[in-house]
Amino acid sequence: ADPADTLPSLMANHRLVRWHPEGSVLSTATHPEQFWMIDEDDVARPMNRDRLERERLASSVILVNPEEIACYREGTPYQSFLSSDDLRVSRFGTESTVYEMDQTAHTYRPFISYDAFRSWGWFDRQVMTEPGTLASAILSQRMSDGGMRRLRDGTLVKGRGQSEVSVVSHGRRLPIFDWQTFLALGYQSDRIVEVDPTVVDAVAYPRGPMITAERITYCSHPSPCLSGDCDAGRVGGGGI
Repeated sequence: ADPADTLPSLMANHRLVRWHPEGSVLSTATHPEQFWMIDEDDVARPMNRDRLERERLASSVILVNPEEIACYREGTPYQSFLSSDDLRVSRFGTESTVYEMDQTAHTYRPFISYDAFRSWGWFDRQVMTEPGTLASAILSQRMSDGGMRRLRDGTLVKGRGQSEVSVVSHGRRLPIFDWQTFLALGYQSDRIVEVDPTVVDAVAYPRGPMITAERITYCSHPSPCLSGDCDAGRVGGGGI
């Protein structure tokens, strides 16, 4: 058998994952057109296919067991300014910096790197080139600085030549304990972004707590009660 196909299935099939880091996009085989964005405090915000496409998140979806969704509190539908028709990406003259321009909020955000640009779902063909002479007028007079765009939440990242793989989540870079945990979370190695190890903190945020095998099996909000893990009739509460 091909090890590339066999080993991931052997290592990942026997562990029920009940927690994913913030920024993860989940779906199930039973409801393939329903998606959830994991937000702060273990809240799952639903979104439909149209919203998923407008948010440029289709390539980030992780298939999970339906039981896993029961470990999250369902919040209000996911909303993001990325769906705005007034959002575009621009550069000025021959400068290499690309900016995300929000015409509604009158803010701009420079991308810290090309990897960051791609992680937000943009493509080279979408970049509009403005005359260099307009840079000062647009950036200083018409719009305000919204802060640097680093790697998007949910992005897998590692330093080039290093073994530790992390996932970007809520302003931190969470290292993943081992390969089995990586596979159990539904991640794929071809989605790992490699960056210069000297700039990992700048591009992917400072290193945060490690994602362990124990952490991913913890259910924060078991409702309804997950089979085999709690007394009959008990719902809600502080986890298992």
